[in-house]
Amino acid sequence: MKNSKIRKAMNLLDTYESLLKLEKNILIKELNYDSNDIELIRKSSEIKEYKKDLELRNIEVINLNDKEYPEELKNISLPPLFLYYMGNISLLKERKIAVVGSRRGTKYGKNFIENLAKTFSENNIVTISGFAQGIDINIHREMLRNNGKTIAIMPCGLDRIYPTEHLKEWKEIIKKGLIISEYSIGIPPYPGNFPLRNRLIGGLGKGVVIVESGERGGSLITAELALEEGRDVYALPGDITSPFSIGCNNLIKNNRAKLITCGIDILEEYQWNIKEKEKTFSIINNEENIVYQQLTTGMTIDELILCTNFDGKKLIGILSELELKNMVIALSGGRYKRKV
Repeated sequence: MKNSKIRKAMNLLDTYESLLKLEKNILIKELNYDSNDIELIRKSSEIKEYKKDLELRNIEVINLNDKEYPEELKNISLPPLFLYYMGNISLLKERKIAVVGSRRGTKYGKNFIENLAKTFSENNIVTISGFAQGIDINIHREMLRNNGKTIAIMPCGLDRIYPTEHLKEWKEIIKKGLIISEYSIGIPPYPGNFPLRNRLIGGLGKGVVIVESGERGGSLITAELALEEGRDVYALPGDITSPFSIGCNNLIKNNRAKLITCGIDILEEYQWNIKEKEKTFSIINNEENIVYQQLTTGMTIDELILCTNFDGKKLIGILSELELKNMVIALSGGRYKRKV
């Protein structure tokens, strides 16, 4: 039985259980169901037993017509009929930003995630990600470490933890955040589930932040799906020689994503109130301080080489760190200047 037929019924009814109570002639005349459809409907009358199974596992379920169902997902091209969840469902009503990236994030990406999570936690922004290795699990961890709020979207039923090595984070997110899936219990993480999961990550929030990505990968799929649904996409720029920044740099170069260097950029984009407007800077090392002290006016890499005796590659790395710490901004013409 096709989801489209159930979806049509759900547009007319309050709950799925109401569908089970309809007379056979109504199912045929009003909803255009055939005998096979009706047989499947009748078999699904075991839903009460299924709900008991969910309750034993502490899994809740909402449908497309429930008040808790997020408006953002109702407006995507293929909203899931049901959402299974564990944790605080009220997070779906709050300000949300998705954060995804490479499964093999670098120190550069992890440093950015640390700063982003701190800013988002301080300003009561909920993050959404896919619980995968790399950037995904890092944003979940950092939000939890900063007492922030985070949502994990799974590519399988909530009766299994995937990946299994993230058991600690799984338990903590259930207590402090929210884990959701469109898949019923018993459904494993089939390969085809991942792009479908990514459409929920891209569609649930106000925008999507891509933190490090190769030339291909799931985070770029999420970015494209988000763009198709009219969501904003942001990308962290990186070293043009780094294989982990090719995807982000290409998104920016092709005007598919907006360049950001900190979480404040996103808060200002949406005119969300900022609790702490970058009052303090992160601790910097001696090399970073040498570069920072030179940047009283806009300077190019070549000018900094002459002033500091650092080579170009080292300077690019130092400037990237200072940008992440919101101490330096990039100007037009390849110039850099400190913020204060």
